[in-house]
Amino acid sequence: ILLKNRDKKRKSEVVKRNVFEYKLLLSCRTNIFSKDLNGSLLNFEIYTLNKIKIKEAINDIKRNVPYFNINENKISTSLSILLQNPNSLQIVKEYIKDRRELPKDNLVELWDMHINKVLKKDSRFKLFKKRINLSLIKLYSKKIALINELTKVNVISDENLINLFKEDFKKIEDFKKNSFLTKDLHKDVWFFNHKNIQEYFASKFIAELDSGN
Repeated sequence: ILLKNRDKKRKSEVVKRNVFEYKLLLSCRTNIFSKDLNGSLLNFEIYTLNKIKIKEAINDIKRNVPYFNINENKISTSLSILLQNPNSLQIVKEYIKDRRELPKDNLVELWDMHINKVLKKDSRFKLFKKRINLSLIKLYSKKIALINELTKVNVISDENLINLFKEDFKKIEDFKKNSFLTKDLHKDVWFFNHKNIQEYFASKFIAELDSGN
């Protein structure tokens, strides 16, 4: 059975029908379902994908962007880390398609393009269905990212979210619709999908501060 992020009906169905009906569950958001499924399904075990090898990533780029001649010697260390993850590899491919070049070493332009593209897509296709508050998501993403960078952590707990939002649970639920956040598989903490996204939002917060204040 294949579960999508908001597939609540089928998730409930899996739990009710229990173990013998299904042998394998596939989902890119297993962390969202793990609390409901683990313990409800007998012998339920979670497996994750291995990292992509650099040569495999390069071959994938060549297949998807055949007009771009990728030079393996120009792949920086920071870029090679991105190529090992399927989500960030997709982001790199989108950048190459748009700019017809490899991302710069500091990757600022890469994340700037990706985040703006995601927010634009959310504003068009999700705003009315999920009632997404984009202003709230952007503001608190920057605040949380800066707090995490200053305290040298990569996660924020549900308890700290409650404190940050001053127990406004409606705003907390709105913020959790954030496309850049992921729930930890085993703990009540949230983290940005990639460390570079946290760094991006933190730097945006600083850049937007009033220099006179």
